[in-house]
Amino acid sequence: MMRARHTPDSTSILRWALMKGRRVLTCEILATDRGGFDVVVVPLWDINAAVIEPYDRAADAMRRHAEIAAAFRQAGWAVARQTAGTEVAA
Repeated sequence: MMRARHTPDSTSILRWALMKGRRVLTCEILATDRGGFDVVVVPLWDINAAVIEPYDRAADAMRRHAEIAAAFRQAGWAVARQTAGTEVAA
């Protein structure tokens, strides 16, 4: 996993905000300017702990996003908000 580095040329495809207690994190898929897809997880209480997992194919990024979201939900996190497409500023 890599540390998160947002680029101005990335476009949000899917973003979930998850909550547990007073903590919130986001799990997002970004289409990048290089033609790939990044799965980005950002704990909002410690954005320096954010990570990026790069993928070449959208299907692989979607699968990974689903795995991460499922793991958080199984650990007691609740989906607070889901957005798709360009509704979310990257």
